[in-house]
Parts: sequence; C-alpha cells; structure tokens
Amino acid sequence: MSHYDEMTCLLYLDGQLDRERAVELSTHIETCAECRMLLTALESESRLLRGALTEEDEPVPARLLENAPEAKRREAAPLAWLATLGFAGSGAFTLWTWFVDPWQQQLSQAGFGGDSFLAMLFFGGVFWKGWETMVNLTELLAAVTLVILAVALFRRGWRRTPTVAVVLGTLACLLVLPPAASAAEFRKQADVLVAADEVVKNDLIATGANVKIEGTVEGDLIAFCKNLTVNGHVTGDVIAFAQIVRINGTVDGNVRSISSFASLSGPVAKNVTSFSQTFELASKSEVAGSLMFFAAMTTQDGRVGRDLIGFSAEHQLDGYVGGNALLRGDRLSIGPSAQIVGKAKFTGEKQPSVSDKAKLASPLEVVIETRRPRYASPAYYWRQTLRWGTAFMLGLVVALLMPGFLRDTLGEGERYGLSLGAGVLSLIVTPVAAVIACLTIIGIAVGVLSVLVWVAMLYAAQVFVGAFLGQKMLGPADSTGAVLGRLAVGLLVIRVATMLPYVGIFVWLVVAVFGFGVVTLAIVKRSREEAAAI
Repeated sequence: MSHYDEMTCLLYLDGQLDRERAVELSTHIETCAECRMLLTALESESRLLRGALTEEDEPVPARLLENAPEAKRREAAPLAWLATLGFAGSGAFTLWTWFVDPWQQQLSQAGFGGDSFLAMLFFGGVFWKGWETMVNLTELLAAVTLVILAVALFRRGWRRTPTVAVVLGTLACLLVLPPAASAAEFRKQADVLVAADEVVKNDLIATGANVKIEGTVEGDLIAFCKNLTVNGHVTGDVIAFAQIVRINGTVDGNVRSISSFASLSGPVAKNVTSFSQTFELASKSEVAGSLMFFAAMTTQDGRVGRDLIGFSAEHQLDGYVGGNALLRGDRLSIGPSAQIVGKAKFTGEKQPSVSDKAKLASPLEVVIETRRPRYASPAYYWRQTLRWGTAFMLGLVVALLMPGFLRDTLGEGERYGLSLGAGVLSLIVTPVAAVIACLTIIGIAVGVLSVLVWVAMLYAAQVFVGAFLGQKMLGPADSTGAVLGRLAVGLLVIRVATMLPYVGIFVWLVVAVFGFGVVTLAIVKRSREEAAAI
C-alpha cells in the first residue's frame, strides 16, 4: 500500500488540495494507520505553531483554554465568594461613610479645605505655595500609573511593567518636590532672632533651641525648635514643631503647631490647629477662621470667628464662638462670658458645667457615653466583620494587580527569621529616616511621603501576612480564586486573634513586623532581578 508524503498532508490540512485528491486522501487515512498518525502529528504541530505566533497578542493563550477542563472554564462564584465580596464592599463603604467623609466635612469647616482629601491631609498650602496643585497633579499621575500597571499586568505580565512604574514614579516625586524651595531663607543656629527692624522678604525656615520673631516675615514661618515666640508679624502661615509655642504677634495666615504647650495672644487671620498637652487661647487673641485642637487641657477666653472643634480631657470655654462648637472629652466647663452663635454639642462621660450667664444660641446637646466591655456589644463584632471585609478588598486589589509580587512575598515568608529581622529594621528605620529628611527643606516632601507610605504599610501588612497564613493552613494555591480563598481565611485568623484581650496588641505587632519584612525582602529581590537583567 502506498503512503502520502508530508507535503501532501500539509496541503490537505491547509485546504489547498483539489477536491478529488482531498477525497482520495480522506478515504485513505480511514484504512491506513501510518498516514493517519502522520496527519494527526502534523495537525498538532500546526496548531501549536499558530498558537505560538499569536499567543503574545492574546489576553489568554488559546492553548491554555483548549487544555483547560470545561468545569474550570465555566467556574461560577460560590456563595462564599459573593458573601466575602459583599462584606468587602460594605467595609469600604462603611469606612468612607463613618470615618473619612464625616471627618473630611468637619476638617473642611475647620479650615482644611480643598477638593482633594490627600491635599487636605497636607494642610493645603501650608508647607509651600502651590502644594495643593502639585498634589492634584500627583494624584492624576498616580491614577494613570495604576491604569497602565493594570493593563500591563493583564496583557504582558509583570516583567515589562517596572520601567513604566519607575518613570512615572520618578515624575510623581519630581512633582511633589517644591519648586520654590530655593527661594526660602533657611536659618540654623542655637538662637534664631528676627529683630524688630528686620524684614524677611521670603519664607523662613528656622531651626535651633530658641526661635524669636520680633520683626516681619513676609511669607511662611516654619520652625523646628525648643521654644518659639512670635511677637512680630508673619504674613503667611506659621508651622511650628516645638516644645513651647507662643504667638503674641499678628499672623495673616494659618497657625499649625505640634507642641507640649501652645499659647495664642495675638490675632490670626485664618485658622488654628494645635496638637499639644496644654493649649491656651488668651482673651486678647482673635481667630478669624476656625479652631481645632487636640489636647489634654485647654482654656479658651479669646474669640473664634467660625467653628470650634476640640478633643480635650478638660476644656474651659469662656470666650466667643462665631459658628458651631463640637467638643469631646472628659469634662467641659462653659463660663459666664462664653457665647456660642451656632449649635453646640458635647460628648463625654460626665455632665458639663454650664453657667446661667453663658449666651448659647441653642441648648447644649449633651451625649453621655457609658463605657461597657466592648465584647458585650453586637456592634463590636459587626465592625470587626466590616474591617475584615475592608482588608480583603485591599488584598483583592493586590492579588489582581500584582500577583507576581504577592507570590514573591509568600516565598519570602518561608524565611521566618530573615523576614522578622527585615521587618524590625524597616519598621524602625523608615520613620527615623523620614524625620531626618524633614530637617532639610528639599527633604520635606520625601519625608512626608515616606511617613504616609509607612502608615499605609502598617495597615497593608495584614494582607501579605494573611495570604501567607492561608497558604500555610490550606496549602499552595494553583489559581487566583484559590489565592483569594486563602487570603480570606488568613485575614479571618488575624482578625480573631487581635480580638483576644491583652494578646491582640502583640498579634498586631507581629503582623506589622512580619508584613514589613516580607514586603522589604520581595522588593529587594525584584530590584536585584531588574539589575541583573540590565
């Protein structure tokens, strides 16, 4: 019996044989096993060749779909996944409606305005002119970066994305750096003094043991010192990081201070924010905007033109409030000279003391909080469930956008000792380095961004640790769905462990350290791979 050659079989497979010849070959292979095997082999090779040529342009290689079981192709989301995603969505919605949005509205009333929540966190325009515009541009660039990363991850894989990420990330950092930094005047010595007849025609950054402003600063004043005294005139904002802050002069902008003791005796044209142990607003002081303070003890005898938002263990109010007053703490005393034009609300554990001579536009709204064991409240467990769902939502984003990086963190997690050591190092060194960077004006942006990343990582650490715990409990995952299932289980274990009395804080500490460690090691590994490839 004669057999057909390979060329004839290939022409048959490509449909290029004439009809009579094709029918002849088709009849022949029904009785000839050798030709039938040859035709089958050539057909398989042709299919693989076509798949290899077109695979790069396909979202999912055709050969993988052809070899995948029908059940996997039609895999439906079980009820457990629907419930998980529901809790995740509820958690994200609750996080926004309960915390972010109300705080954004309250802070906006206190003078932290702006269209961007991130810009609000940076005290819109406090550190340098044009900061808010740069933040908005950075947010836009970050959104574009995420879109490009997502497309690249799903279309090309992780190997080709670092270049895009590095370029866009560098541009974002350049946008954040203050272009006006070279124009600011920097003074560093034991005692910094701006004399009464001196005029600083620019922003002033002062560091030293004592900073005293007797003259005029035509711009912002940023002080890192032990004692800050402003008796002169500042036409911009006053940003103070000091042990003692005294503002006796005139400030045309905002006053933001972090200190042990803060006292205001002069007029402030905009808003005041203070984080301190003791805060005093003297009777001669007038804040044209809003006042927000976080303190252990506060005394307010001066005038506040707009809203008052205060969190203080003890608060003595005997001044004027031109807007609403929202106060929270242990004890509140409203004196006879107090006047509140808007609504007033106090939340605390004890009834406030209100003088009969105080002028209140409406009765003081009082909410008395009675402390009881948190474990006795059903709302506590509902909040824990929503927090678990919010963490899972973040893990879902990481698993879908950065599956390769997540796999690297899971691999690094096997090196327990090294991961814990790297975690302790990065957990401590990062904030220290950020503080050191903030001592120079050029490094302020880098330092602030480093702190934000560090805080975000404190929360995100549970995602990587949860994925690792789930893998150790249920075994390695062979699909994205399996990874998410293990992530959900791991996060649930972490959430339950942190609810245990006295033990929960140590669980969070271990999770933070281990999470920082695996992320740091994964980044180092990828950096070495990129360097080797170059």
